[in-house]
Amino acid sequence: MIQDPNFWFLIAFFLFIAGAGKPGYHWITTALDARAKRIEVNLQKALQEKEKAQDILTKAQKKHSQLEQQMATLEVQGHKEVEKIKQDSKDELKHFYKVEDDIFQDYIVIQTHEAKKGVYYAAVDEALKETEKQLKAEIGPEDQELLVDKTLKKLTLS
Repeated sequence: MIQDPNFWFLIAFFLFIAGAGKPGYHWITTALDARAKRIEVNLQKALQEKEKAQDILTKAQKKHSQLEQQMATLEVQGHKEVEKIKQDSKDELKHFYKVEDDIFQDYIVIQTHEAKKGVYYAAVDEALKETEKQLKAEIGPEDQELLVDKTLKKLTLS
């Protein structure tokens, strides 16, 4: 066994580990502690960033909720306003048609009156013409002048 090279290699290995172990252990633990410290700092930074992001997300969600409520309110108000405008338009249109109908009815009354007046004047003219024919046929020329003079006097007195 003492002459076996594996034996001496094993002994050399243990001596190396024992000799280099304490400074190596110190160096490894220091490096691991430093790395753990960096990881912890990075983890703290990440947690802070996560909290900031969570705050931003919460604020954004709250703002989003408020905006959705405002949109719903505006939509309801918009629908009410549209319905009011539609009703006002219908009322104005009804009023317009009523005014137009009243104007048209007044126009019909005026035209009817004018037509009756025209018929009346035409009838009076025809009656006068017929009366004149009858009078000319029944009354002589001297009596006609006397009748005309009497009629003119009556008309000027009234």
